[in-house]
Formats: sequence, C-alpha cells, structure tokens
Amino acid sequence: MDTLQGETFALTSPVEQLTVSAILDYQLLVHVAADSKFLTLLFDATHPKIDDSQTALQAGLWANFPTFSPLALQRVMRQDYLWQADCFECFIAKDSQANSPYLEVNLATNGEFNLYYFDSYRTPNALPPRRVPITALTYGEDINFFSQAVTQDTELALVFWCSASPMLLTHVRAVQQQYAFSVGTFRVGMTFAKSALDKLVGANGNYALNPTRVIQQPSDSGLADNSAPPINEMSYWAIQHAQPADFHNKTHWINS
Repeated sequence: MDTLQGETFALTSPVEQLTVSAILDYQLLVHVAADSKFLTLLFDATHPKIDDSQTALQAGLWANFPTFSPLALQRVMRQDYLWQADCFECFIAKDSQANSPYLEVNLATNGEFNLYYFDSYRTPNALPPRRVPITALTYGEDINFFSQAVTQDTELALVFWCSASPMLLTHVRAVQQQYAFSVGTFRVGMTFAKSALDKLVGANGNYALNPTRVIQQPSDSGLADNSAPPINEMSYWAIQHAQPADFHNKTHWINS
C-alpha cells in the first residue's frame, strides 16, 4: 500500500487585530499530504459564530460547487483576478530558489478557477498572469478540487469539482481518513497528480509550496461585535508572511 505522509500548518493573517473586529476569529489550517502519485492540500476553517454551510460560504470560508464536466471547465470556469475576492490559492515550485519556475492555482468559492505559470519570481510581470494551457492537465485526473463539511445538524457529502479518476478518488479517501475533522469544520481540498506537476515545474516528486487564503469580509456578515465599526476588508492568510506581504516570495514557502 502506498505510504501517505503529511503535515499540518496554521494559516495566519498579518492584519493588525486592533484594526478589525471579531471577524478574524477564523481558525484556518492547511494539511499537506502526499503519497508517491498525488499531492493534496486540505484547507480547514472554523469560526465560533459559524455552524452552517451557507454562512460559511458567505464568509468565504468554504466552497460550494456542483461536479462540473471537463468541457464546462475548459470553456467557462477559468477566470482571472480571483484573488480580488474570496479565494483558495496554492503556489507550487520544484524548490525555493527565486529563479525557478512555479505555478499559481486559484479557486473561488463558486468553483471558478485558474492556473498560471511563472518562469521565475513574478516573471513575466503581466496582469493577468500567463495561463497554463488547458492541454497541460487532464481535469479530474491531474487536478481536482473538492469540498466537505460537518455541521451541528448534518454531515455534508464529499463533492468533487470534476469527476474524479479512480486512483485520485482512492488517494483522497485515504487523506480524508487520516485527517478527519470535527463538527463545525468546513473543508476545501486541492489534489494534483505528481507526474503532471513534475512536467510543469521540472520537479521530481518534491516541491516548495505556499498554500494561502484570501478572504473578503463583508461588513454585514453578522460575525463582528455590535460595537465594531462597519468594515469591508480583505485579509490575507499564509503559513509565513513576507514583509510587505508577498505570496510569490519563496523565502517563506514550505518544502514537501
């Protein structure tokens, strides 16, 4: 049986706590798990005032999407500038050298996504960034996303973003079993075939990673204290932060 190895990290935000209200009572974790064929990241979120999936979705902590067909994903779902709102992200390279190529993966809470390729640090320097061609990855086999949650009232089923291949499904089920979660946890996962990643970034099954979150907190969410002033604020979450904040800075990435 393929050995599954993993590690858990807390995501933090550099926002000064005095400038925001209780909205940053988020507890965000990322589990990084891998075997010989796949790499998976689990983004887990909890909040003391959120115990239902709809509120978690509105707060940007969760993703809710149907299972799309590969054709729909190729033609419709790739969108730019997803990092300007609620977004799950991951940056992937073969190592932490500034001049090595890397990928940027964006996933919105409605299932819109994009994949970008950089030759080195922020190169080419263009907006939107250069997309990875749709022919470079097979949806459902080389890349897939999924969501699941356990609330006070029910356990929401594991839902894949695209029909999962049998091998990927087996891997994800093993990861889910290893990283079970408690009531009130909202999970979004990203899974990548190592063979596809290795071709794209020149790796050999080991990677430098930066799993991150962007959360747009609306002022009317009801999560803040009543005495707090209304805000509409972006917060940025990572395992480690550069100063100033820069998710592309590999000095603050992790190795897997």
